[in-house]
Amino acid sequence: MIQSRLLDPCSISFVAVAPNSETPDKPLGYAQFTRVGNDEVVQRMLANRDTFWLKLSRWWFSWQRAIANDLWPDRSIDSEALDRYTKSNEKDNYKYWESPEMKKKYENRWIAQSVAVASAYQRKGIGRKLMAEVLIRAQEEQVVVGLDANEEGEKLFQSLGFVLRGRFSMKIGPRAGGIMKWTPAKTPRQV
Repeated sequence: MIQSRLLDPCSISFVAVAPNSETPDKPLGYAQFTRVGNDEVVQRMLANRDTFWLKLSRWWFSWQRAIANDLWPDRSIDSEALDRYTKSNEKDNYKYWESPEMKKKYENRWIAQSVAVASAYQRKGIGRKLMAEVLIRAQEEQVVVGLDANEEGEKLFQSLGFVLRGRFSMKIGPRAGGIMKWTPAKTPRQV
């Protein structure tokens, strides 16, 4: 998933590093965001970034992955559990984002696909700085940001102004984490 997002013309990725440390090439965290919808911003991203070479790379990567999965399947996967998880995720996605009612409201939005900070560097503002990148864009574009948060992430995202839309339909462990949304402040022109 992470690799395929690198080839998505509507995805952006950021890596946090410590430039003044002894190991400036060691990542402290990373984030991947995807812009979805059909507005001018998405059309511009596609026009500017969906080049012939990117399309060719996506095609090559998908074939390479399909062949590798056929020849060397991951035997550690519990297919039944994965199927239950996938169906639960699809149910939540439909309920909060993709139903006709929700699509009218939130078709154009940013999705925080992955936000991860190494445990030794958590609670030092790195996750906040990574999230700032997408929140600035969303504010300028006047679109929401959606994400799925685990228990730890939920606290960070609430401090950034995200609200919990609902808990995950699949219950595993404590009832923490869920689907969250950030809404941009109205600009003076829109009031």
